[in-house]
Amino acid sequence: MGSYGCLSVTELDSHTNMAVAGKDCTIIAKSGHHATVTPFSADLPVMEQVEIGDVAIAYDDPYSSRTFLLVIRNALLIPSMDHNLLPPFLVREASLFLDETPKFQSTNLTRDNHTIFDEETGMRIHLQLNGTFSYFPTRSLTLDEQLNWDDYPVVYLTPDSDRWDPQATHYADAESAMIDNCGEVVDRERVKTTLFEAADISEMYAEPCTWEVYEDTVNAIIQHDDTQYFGDPLLDGDDGNRLDHDGILAHLAGLNVMNEPSLFSASISDRATISHLRMALGSATVDDSACKVFECRACYELLALADVSAIAAGRSRGVTPEHISKIWRIPFDDAVKTLGATTQFIKQSADSSLSRNAGTNDRAVRYTRLNSTFFTDTMFATKPAKSLRGNTCCQVFFSDVDYMAVYPMKKESEYPLALKLFAKEVGAPNILVCDGSKTQNQRDVKTFLTQIGTTLKTLEAETQWANRAELGVGLIKESTRKDLRDSGSPIVLWDYCMERRALIYNVTSKKLFQLHGSNPHTVTFGTQADISNFCNFGWYEWVYYRDQSASYPFQKECLGRCLGPAKNEGNVMANWILTQRGQVIPRRSIRRLMKDESSGSNEVEAAKRAAYTADITSRLGDSVKLPRTPLPHQIEPDWNVEPYGDDETPTNEPFEADLVDAGGRPLMLTSLTDALINSEVLLDKDDSTAIARVVRRAVNSQGKVIGAWDANPVLNTLVYECEFDDGTVKEYSANTIASNIYAEGDADGFSSALLHTIVDHKSSGEAIKMTDKYYHTKTGTRRMRQTTVGWSFLVQWSDGTC
Repeated sequence: MGSYGCLSVTELDSHTNMAVAGKDCTIIAKSGHHATVTPFSADLPVMEQVEIGDVAIAYDDPYSSRTFLLVIRNALLIPSMDHNLLPPFLVREASLFLDETPKFQSTNLTRDNHTIFDEETGMRIHLQLNGTFSYFPTRSLTLDEQLNWDDYPVVYLTPDSDRWDPQATHYADAESAMIDNCGEVVDRERVKTTLFEAADISEMYAEPCTWEVYEDTVNAIIQHDDTQYFGDPLLDGDDGNRLDHDGILAHLAGLNVMNEPSLFSASISDRATISHLRMALGSATVDDSACKVFECRACYELLALADVSAIAAGRSRGVTPEHISKIWRIPFDDAVKTLGATTQFIKQSADSSLSRNAGTNDRAVRYTRLNSTFFTDTMFATKPAKSLRGNTCCQVFFSDVDYMAVYPMKKESEYPLALKLFAKEVGAPNILVCDGSKTQNQRDVKTFLTQIGTTLKTLEAETQWANRAELGVGLIKESTRKDLRDSGSPIVLWDYCMERRALIYNVTSKKLFQLHGSNPHTVTFGTQADISNFCNFGWYEWVYYRDQSASYPFQKECLGRCLGPAKNEGNVMANWILTQRGQVIPRRSIRRLMKDESSGSNEVEAAKRAAYTADITSRLGDSVKLPRTPLPHQIEPDWNVEPYGDDETPTNEPFEADLVDAGGRPLMLTSLTDALINSEVLLDKDDSTAIARVVRRAVNSQGKVIGAWDANPVLNTLVYECEFDDGTVKEYSANTIASNIYAEGDADGFSSALLHTIVDHKSSGEAIKMTDKYYHTKTGTRRMRQTTVGWSFLVQWSDGTC
């Protein structure tokens, strides 16, 4: 590192695996995590418990006169340093453009040389040199910049993530995958996986070629290409001798050392020696000043007193058991076990300043954490087989325990949307493995994966066998083709079929060791899967659905085909239904055909199905042929036709009056809708109470009921005629009758009365006679029979009734 005096700068340092924040920066959040910082040599002191936090610095562009706020996340907070250290690796991981070649050394000079560029905000930082170190001037934020944060363009110099693991090994794996065994850069062009061949869809059902035909074809290609071209030499003998002249060799060596073999070999040896020395020292310059990080000097035989800027930080530890034990008031041993059994993905310090709002990124804990590795690949359908929804490809996510998630897409560029939907519906896996596609490695994808705490790994080109998603693609393609072929459904419905097949695949128990007799859904989420919405109907099965909007005389039950569960549409039990007009609608009120309806002898139903099939074939094609006409435009689902909500039991109002005779009295003693009719209730009669039976509703001289009906019994004012045991008939209102019924009954609806006295009794022929009132047990004991069989009692209750 260099000396900058009073100048506040940020320096690029490739020998640090974490950013280092010095004294001239604004701390915006402390994570509560700490790291152990070790130097390049074991002889130098180790810095323990170095706090990790997020800082912000300001960069004033001298060319555009704009001020940019630069955020460095997960930085080591070392206030003793007079400048900041920024690893170039982290800058590139933040999807910023970085060129470290000084402009005077560039062979193809452009304004991009020796700059940091952000495409979104247009920020371009022209780096400067201090000796051989690249840096750019920065400063801490002013109070106005802190209070009006949103008024300035903000650029993240490091990945916008709540954690950073400098010990991750997948970066080394990704780098080694870029070079083949000959030292050449591998071709990153991906091989597309196609669902259907474009030449002829019907050929996918043809017989496969034999091994003999395959071997003959390969041998013919090998024999055809087994020739080499040997052109004329570039130089003849005289030209070669002229190049051996010392003057010419010196001139060629002056142009480039690679033109002279001996000098080139010596240069390589010198460069190797220097490289070994640099790897031992780190980034070093000859200087007598003390190291700003460790305040210690190191002396070596080859270089005297070198300042070392190489530091390495261990894994952050977060909150300590002592802190948890103190604030939670739990034993220290329990706190140690708790930290081992929990995570802390979001790091927000309780001691940070309130100069700005805390970050809103909570995806790391908002999404379900999946302790598994997922692989992803894009599967394409041939252009003529564009689905009814306009999809031409599908993104397949396949885990190490065979959990599958599919998301049909209209074009490959929709991959970021599919990835976000996958994270919301399924969760955020620990690792996501993909191929070298530009779409799957773009800036938005890396930023989103960093925010949710998922590590992105990119496979080497031409290693499709290493992508487990290829296995999932093969399984879903084969099962989808089989469903389409066996059911005769149109090819343009392949995306509906694929979504349904993925659901079935996840809940099916398989004989895989990692599943232990369970299914992928249970192993992935730890809960049992529910199959209520797709266990009743098969793919493309004949069904009848209810069309509430049909007006008379059209039928409300319409014939259709079931296409599987309707995701994110209405009720959870809703299914996609293909109508006879080629429209796909969600309906929850469906049923399969009855036996008499599906019977071949039922000519009416058979004619309906034949007409349906003819209409669908003309509009959508079938399982072999694509439609010749443009696909019908799909109408957005209208849930007003079948409103979403819990079913309610309607309350039926009683008829205005029962059938009456010429005198205006009802002809029927009972009513079909009134629950009070024929009920027995204790009512007031004269100065006492007596049991009466509700006979009918009272009507006036015009035959109309008296009073107003209401669903609430207290507000119901209808008048009823009640008949007592002595034949007396009196009129009582409905609310009076309901109140007496409620007063008589207990919590279970039963009524009770007190027994006053036994008035009389009688016996039948079944009563036990006096001569048989005793019996003997098996042991010879004489006992009396205690029973009331055959006896009837006339009792008087406390209300005076008998």
